[in-house]
Amino acid sequence: MERDFVNEEPNSFVGWDGLTLQVLKSTQGDLSKVLARCVDGRYDLEDAKEAPLAVPGADAGIFAVVWSVLKEVLDQPDVNISDLKEDIVTWYMLIRWWSSNLRFHTDNHEHSNDNSPNPLKGCGYMWVLHTSTGKFDLWEKDIKVIDKFVEGAKNGWAKVVKLTWGHKEVAVAKVLKPNVNVLNMTNEGQQIFVYNRALLEQFFSAFWPEFINMIQALESLRGQKDQLVSRSMEIMDKHVSTTLSLLGAGDKPIIEVKYTFLV
Repeated sequence: MERDFVNEEPNSFVGWDGLTLQVLKSTQGDLSKVLARCVDGRYDLEDAKEAPLAVPGADAGIFAVVWSVLKEVLDQPDVNISDLKEDIVTWYMLIRWWSSNLRFHTDNHEHSNDNSPNPLKGCGYMWVLHTSTGKFDLWEKDIKVIDKFVEGAKNGWAKVVKLTWGHKEVAVAKVLKPNVNVLNMTNEGQQIFVYNRALLEQFFSAFWPEFINMIQALESLRGQKDQLVSRSMEIMDKHVSTTLSLLGAGDKPIIEVKYTFLV
C-alpha cells in the first residue's frame, strides 16, 4: 500500500506500522554531501537521524560501488584504472567535503575472529568484503584501494561510530520513495536493517556528473549519467543482498517503504 503524507514539516517524525519515519528536507539540490550510515540496525536514534543515507558500509560501501562501476566502464586498452586510483580516492573525498562528511562504523567487539587487514573491524559489510571478495566481483587489488580510501579518511576527520549492542534485527526496511529516512528501532524496541535505496539513487544522480567533471581521464563518460546511476544501483542492490546473506540475515522479511512526504 502506498500513501502520501502531505505538508509535513522537514525533520518531523511520523509513525507507521511500528516504524518511525523521518521527513527529510527537499531532495532538490546537492545530494553528493548527504551523510551516510551502514544498514546495521544498531545505530542509536541521533546517529540515524543525522545520516539518512543507509547503505552497506556507509561511505566504504558507496566508494566500493563507485570503484566497481569505474572498473567496468574504463575497461579499455588505453585506460588503466590503477593509474587513476589516487585521483579517484582524492576526488571522492573532495566531493564529500573531504573527510568531515565521511561516515564509517566499528563496534565494541570488532569481530575478534577477523584476521583480515580490514580497517573497519566490527563492520559486517567490510568483513564479508574481505573474506568473500569474489562474491562482490572485487579482487584483492580492489580491496586494497578501498582500504586505502578508508584509512585516508580515518586519518582525516571522518566520523567512525562505535556500535555497542548485539545484532537483533528482525527485518529489513527498504526505502523506495524520496524524502524519507527510516530509523533503526521499531516502536517496540526491535532493531531493523535499513537500506535507503531511493535516497542512494538520488545521491548517485548528483554525484556522477560532479565526479566526472573533476577527472580529465573520465571525460568520455560525460553524458552517461543515467547509465552510471543505473549500474551503480544494480551493484549496490547486489551488495545489499550478498552482505545480508553472508551475515545470516538473508531470510529476514523485507518491509518496502513506499510513502512519499510532500514538503
